[in-house]
Amino acid sequence: MTKNSRKPSALELRQRAEVRLAQQAPYVFPAEADAQRKLHELQLQQIELEMQTRSHDQLEALTSAIPGVVYQFLITPSGECKFTYLSNGVEDIFGVTAAKALLDYSALVTFILPEDRASQREAVERSKANLSLYDHDHRIRTAGGRLKWVRGRAMPQRLANGTVLWNGILSDITEEKLAEKKLQELAHELEQQVKVRTTSLRVLAAQLTMTEEREQRMLAQELHDNLSQLLAVAKAS
Repeated sequence: MTKNSRKPSALELRQRAEVRLAQQAPYVFPAEADAQRKLHELQLQQIELEMQTRSHDQLEALTSAIPGVVYQFLITPSGECKFTYLSNGVEDIFGVTAAKALLDYSALVTFILPEDRASQREAVERSKANLSLYDHDHRIRTAGGRLKWVRGRAMPQRLANGTVLWNGILSDITEEKLAEKKLQELAHELEQQVKVRTTSLRVLAAQLTMTEEREQRMLAQELHDNLSQLLAVAKAS
């Protein structure tokens, strides 16, 4: 998510609500102050909720046009990990709702295959330590049992309180990985065919060499025999 598409903070929502309410508020007599203050607070809360809902709907409309999962993730100085935002695309890839994953960070981590978890965690820690791009491919087993490849890319930033916050995208790259595997299999098959053909050519070359040597020996023997006969005839005469 870009800075222009971030969710407004609670303070910003309250300030906007107060401005709106101030524009609508009539004059209040002192005797009505307590009741009016309570009503004022309730109206502020209602306006904040409306703004928050509108902001959330706008964000969802924006992220729904982006393939994959737009997410915001953080690690606090104490080591707590959690998602602060997940677009609805998470259900298409993982088979779990954004609401569930927002409540429990491990709801998505548990889908990562055990043999890929260590490298994924190392990539996160490296990104955190260097504030460098997080870029990692790993396999997951979805809630429905399907095996998928997921690519995570996110840029971190360190907040004033020491928390590291990532804004990024999770993409389903299963088809890409399957295509890579197919190409690797074809390359291996071609390599084996080349090896077999090379071996056949070497065998054929060896056979040709043996044939040439045998013919040379036969020719030499024939010349020797003919020469011996000529010498014998010459001596006899």
